Amino acid sequence: MEKAKGWYTYAVSDKGQYILTRADYNYDHATTTDSGEDNAQIITNDVVKFLGQSTAFADNFKTDRKDLKANADTLFLIRESDGTVSVYTGIANVPTIKTKDVGATDVTVSLITNKAGTYATKVFVDIDKDKVVDILGANAGDWMFLLKSTDNTTYVDGSSYKQYKVLFEGEETTKYIESTIGIAVGELGYNIKENSKGYVTNVTKFENSDTYEVEDFTTNKTITKSGKTLSVGDVDYILTDDTVINLIVGDDCSLLKDKSASYETYLKITGSTLASILYKYEITTGKAFAVVDKKDSDTLKTLYVYVAAGKDIEAPSNDASITSIKFKGVEVKREHTLVTEDEVNAEIEKERNKQAAEVAVDDRPVAEGDTVNLDYSGSVDGVKFAGGTAEAQTLKISSHTFIPGFEEQMVGMTIGEAKDLNVTFPTEYHAKELAGKEAVFHVKVNGITETQLPALDDDFAKDISEFDTLDAYKADVRAKLEAQAAERDNNVFTNAVIGKVMENATVEIPEAMIERQIDSMIRNFEARLAQQGLKLADFMKYTGQDEKSFRGQYRDQAEKSVRANLVLEAIENVENFEVSDEEIDAEIEKFAKQIGQSVEELKKNLTEGDREYFKADVIRDKAVKFLCDNAKAE
Repeated sequence: MEKAKGWYTYAVSDKGQYILTRADYNYDHATTTDSGEDNAQIITNDVVKFLGQSTAFADNFKTDRKDLKANADTLFLIRESDGTVSVYTGIANVPTIKTKDVGATDVTVSLITNKAGTYATKVFVDIDKDKVVDILGANAGDWMFLLKSTDNTTYVDGSSYKQYKVLFEGEETTKYIESTIGIAVGELGYNIKENSKGYVTNVTKFENSDTYEVEDFTTNKTITKSGKTLSVGDVDYILTDDTVINLIVGDDCSLLKDKSASYETYLKITGSTLASILYKYEITTGKAFAVVDKKDSDTLKTLYVYVAAGKDIEAPSNDASITSIKFKGVEVKREHTLVTEDEVNAEIEKERNKQAAEVAVDDRPVAEGDTVNLDYSGSVDGVKFAGGTAEAQTLKISSHTFIPGFEEQMVGMTIGEAKDLNVTFPTEYHAKELAGKEAVFHVKVNGITETQLPALDDDFAKDISEFDTLDAYKADVRAKLEAQAAERDNNVFTNAVIGKVMENATVEIPEAMIERQIDSMIRNFEARLAQQGLKLADFMKYTGQDEKSFRGQYRDQAEKSVRANLVLEAIENVENFEVSDEEIDAEIEKFAKQIGQSVEELKKNLTEGDREYFKADVIRDKAVKFLCDNAKAE
């Protein structure tokens, strides 16, 4: 006999047959098919909320409670319209189910509670899949991109978990992911589930759907931007101010700046920045993962772009034309800065002030240069104002940090003395309600300290340096200042020589090369903004600039930079400078010190292409030195 849908107890006969008995209301059985709000949340991770929380459900359940608790032992069975049944034990592991359409009968929920009716022991969810947005995991709103596999593996409860460096919700972190999950480095996943220990037990691989699109760069493709349209390969997307883009550059990609790194990330960038980075760049291997809103003309909500490999479409110097250049014997004035005795004494005085001590005094009144501990209370027209009262405040007399006239009137006061100071706020004072107003500050001196400098003698030299006498220390200070001055003079001379060579060169620069240099400069600026938590779009908004005016301010500098690179490259080709392995190794060692990495570790990860990169730096230094050596110093 066909049984009605619902909960049954069962027993097994001696013939192996299942004998079913319909559960009655002693088990507090109830069902709801009520429709909910658009994108309403049916089940959450701490409370089971039934669709619509209807009166009908409350009546069936014989209670006016509309939320039913679940715990770690609650059994959840979720059946989709294709017949697939998934079983979850514990509220922490149950997915979230979201409805699609207002007024749709999307979900049927039936349950069994404990005898007290305080929590559900078993919950059955029957889903009309066509009317449900998705069955999402506990962290279903999160996106996870796998950046790099590590060597760390752990075993928990019989399962193996491998550690990865990942982007999780746009932030770089590490996650342990179950080894059997079919997602690899360079791929994006969602529907992330974690167990109670924080290990990832499920990730749904990002695939094409109504809202998700994958663009596979198995053939050479580019990414460009025109207005509000971002073209990713052959697909056009509409950008909004809320579009979030993350770019990942792999270690075989020529865009990688740090040649020793296995990847680089550009997080939460704009479409303009993405297009700038990839300007005239052809992606040969990689993927783009797009979250779109099909209801609104392919509006782009989130985009992950992974570039594993690619190439420049445009060689920077191919289209440039250098018709004439004079780079030998240019005449440039060379400065010779002399270090004065006053400069030496000033440098020593800086060090002396670092060794100064604050000593309490009680046998004299306040004098210029003293530090005073004071209480004060300010008022305007007899009324105290916000921020005008303080206790045990310190003030250095003659520092000019307080209102003009305040510190001057304190000179001559003694410890314990109280006095009214009459001052006038500046007309440009930041608090507009006080600007230009006359005020009275009642002050009391609690203590006085004076700055005592160490004696300028041999003992001082011994304390702060490796020298035994003041004269020897002073000579060393002079030598260092003279070395610094010589370095500055040399830098000025070098820049002047290069500048003169640029003036003498006739160079035709393609507009695209200048624009590309501007793009590079803007990317660097945007990266610095990001470190401060700012977006470029917001910065331009705050400063009243549009994209055209913002780019325009970089144009002169960009043109000079491109011109210099082209001319130096031409000189390098003419002179054909030779570079030894020892010189390349020295450049690598210098770079290792800059990034705080051991030379051995850096060299271990270098490719031949990386050595060519350092070789180019050595050649460039040789070219600059060649120009300076062949210049005529006036």
